Amino acid sequence: YYKCSLDCDKNEILVRDGSKAIGMQASENDKDWYWLSVDGPYKLFHASMKGGRVEGGEEFTGIPLLHDEYSFSVAKNGIYFVPADKPDTLRFFDFATRRTKDLFATEKMIGSGFWISSDGRTALLGQSYDNHQDIMLAEPKR
Repeated sequence: YYKCSLDCDKNEILVRDGSKAIGMQASENDKDWYWLSVDGPYKLFHASMKGGRVEGGEEFTGIPLLHDEYSFSVAKNGIYFVPADKPDTLRFFDFATRRTKDLFATEKMIGSGFWISSDGRTALLGQSYDNHQDIMLAEPKR
């Protein structure tokens, strides 16, 4: 269970109803929080900090089920992610337009985890095959 440690009254539980959370990430302003539920498929959840209190905790709409617990990264303008139904594709969900765009596809499945530069121009990731990963540097098309 994750608990809020930023200005929360009584150290409120961030994840409701006893749902276990993994992969928690904060937005750049630390007011929006995203995490995955491990109580089933990898669904993305969201909560906000408002006036020192946690609000929300519902499933984030607009992003499909994710490939694994390392398959999303919160950025200033949106969320980079690898969907479960296309584990060879890096996508971007834009907060402003609420649209999803494929950035690029690899020849093999994208491995566990990836890194996006702060300007969103470079991605470092692994391509998985036969229990090995090749490191790949890419420039996503936005």
